[in-house]
Amino acid sequence: MPVVPSFNRAHKEAPYRFTYPGNCVRHPYNAGSFVKILFRLRGSIIPRILRHLLASSLIAVLCTVAWYLNFLDVKNQKYRLIGTSDQAHRLLAVPLAFLLIFRSTVGIERYWEGRNVCNRYFSASINICRKGMAYIRGQDEIGKDLRLRLFRDSQLLLSIAVDLSSGLQVKLSNYTTIGVNDFRRIRKERGAQLVQVVASQLAAVIKKSYILDRISSKTMQSMHDDVQTIVEAHSAAIKIRSTPMPLPFVQILNLYILAFCYTLPFTLVHEYEWGTPIIVCIVNGSLLGINAVGVEIEDPFGEDDNDLDLQTVAEDAYRMCRRFLVSRDKVDSTVCNPLSRYSNKNRPPDRKLWSGVMPVVDELMAPKKYNDKQDR
Repeated sequence: MPVVPSFNRAHKEAPYRFTYPGNCVRHPYNAGSFVKILFRLRGSIIPRILRHLLASSLIAVLCTVAWYLNFLDVKNQKYRLIGTSDQAHRLLAVPLAFLLIFRSTVGIERYWEGRNVCNRYFSASINICRKGMAYIRGQDEIGKDLRLRLFRDSQLLLSIAVDLSSGLQVKLSNYTTIGVNDFRRIRKERGAQLVQVVASQLAAVIKKSYILDRISSKTMQSMHDDVQTIVEAHSAAIKIRSTPMPLPFVQILNLYILAFCYTLPFTLVHEYEWGTPIIVCIVNGSLLGINAVGVEIEDPFGEDDNDLDLQTVAEDAYRMCRRFLVSRDKVDSTVCNPLSRYSNKNRPPDRKLWSGVMPVVDELMAPKKYNDKQDR
């Protein structure tokens, strides 16, 4: 029986989180456990709102003490500040509720659009390698080299697109699979232009495979569509990152929230007295929490606890593409395993596991020099 390359050893050496492929949740949690969710601080918005919540609660306590002690005869004043009517807060609650609902809705839409970008990154990268390993014909040196170059350039495109989408600084010197000539040619490119350049480099490999009669025209068009999917997904991610909520909207919303939260104790103390701090804490916690959730999820890309983990998506895509490569050309799995040198105790400090972690043997991954006319 033929010897099938084993992937278990390579996977155990890699710092891999055992989740389903393409999972981009940075810190998974059990949604059915109410107690654990209530007392969990990682990814919670409680630290974000705690300062304003404590300040408004302190004002509520001071108002309650002043009302109870009748400080400066506040109960008998004609135009009293403490114990005033709540009619203004009722009127303010209508536009405030509308603004909060609108921000939360937009934030959820942007978050799920970002999740769709993750799925497009993952599926397009897998499809490119899967089609390349399945449809590029030939077990000779040229066929193997075309598949290796397709594997290299597709993962390079995904890596740079993911880093740019995550807001990480991209240094081409970190990507060890870029040749010297390619590095000199694209080192001056920035942002979306860099993604376009690397996509063109990958498209050139696909076109060369077609010219050398290694794939059909339909396969070439299908692989080009997958390349375009990665480029479009990167554009969608950059659109979300570079388009925050309009400043006038955020400004008026924050003004309404602060005005409502910090003046609420003055309108409740004459009705609830010592229960005023509790009521204020509950109401203000709800308003501040809803606003903080909208702020947290409206930009799903980055390094925060609730941001989408695109780095894990890229790692999962690489492992699956590596499996295709090893299965087709019987390449040793340890040769193209870039994560084996990282252990769980020795992870890169900035979590950029993907950028610059493809130390595949240069002699193996370097493009071979051959003449297209002679090979025809």
